[in-house]
Amino acid sequence: MTSARTRASRGPLGTLARLYGIQTRYRTADGRWKHASDDTVLMALRAYGAPVDEPRDLADALRERERELWGRVLDLTLVAWDGVLEDLRLRLPASELAGPYQGVAELEDGTERAWHPARVTVGRRAEVDGTEYVELVLRIGLRLPAGYHRLHARVAGRTGSSLLMAAPRTAPGLPDRRWGLFLPMHAVRTDRDWGLGDLSGLAELAGWTGSMGGRVLGTLPAFAAFLDGPLFEPSPYSRSAACSGTRRSSTSRPSPTSNARPKPGP
Repeated sequence: MTSARTRASRGPLGTLARLYGIQTRYRTADGRWKHASDDTVLMALRAYGAPVDEPRDLADALRERERELWGRVLDLTLVAWDGVLEDLRLRLPASELAGPYQGVAELEDGTERAWHPARVTVGRRAEVDGTEYVELVLRIGLRLPAGYHRLHARVAGRTGSSLLMAAPRTAPGLPDRRWGLFLPMHAVRTDRDWGLGDLSGLAELAGWTGSMGGRVLGTLPAFAAFLDGPLFEPSPYSRSAACSGTRRSSTSRPSPTSNARPKPGP
């Protein structure tokens, strides 16, 4: 049964949290959802500067946040993957849509690139404090070198600026250097495992890493620990110590007709 506090988190409190980019729940390793308490969400909101001391402040805080977000001509941060920014979203009062729409990208090396939209379409609409706002989608097709740039827009007397990060989707290949990933074996989870990562999941991760250009995959020791030998050193970072025994990191699977499950560790 859903508790009253959980339902409240899905109401105005949950809406305000989303507007500030705060997650109010997460999924555990065994697939269950865990919800933050209302008090925890309120504390997180206050840490982000939201004017909420108690639940009765939520309505005013929601209006203030919506006014702030729709009052921004541009988002504070934009990302141009592989150096391409095809579309740019602007937010303006509906009474100020006449244009012209233009701007400039200020590159990190000091040079500038002017942009003019090839097409303008209408996106979302919202009414905030009696003012109707419209989100416009501008096709600007901007191509940029990798780096941290600034994007400026000018529309009908209004201006906006954003940090524009141009980044590659995959790490660039270097002739004498390689990159890869590290993940403990127990964290290599799939939708088929018994609650603990296994070698087949590690193989899938290796294939995915290679498809993204990686050439190295590391994990914690995957072999049995000989704790009765003269050279052992128990460590809380070993996979066996963290997950109650190495024998569970096998590639075995329960058959479709079997109800068998591995026994829980100590």
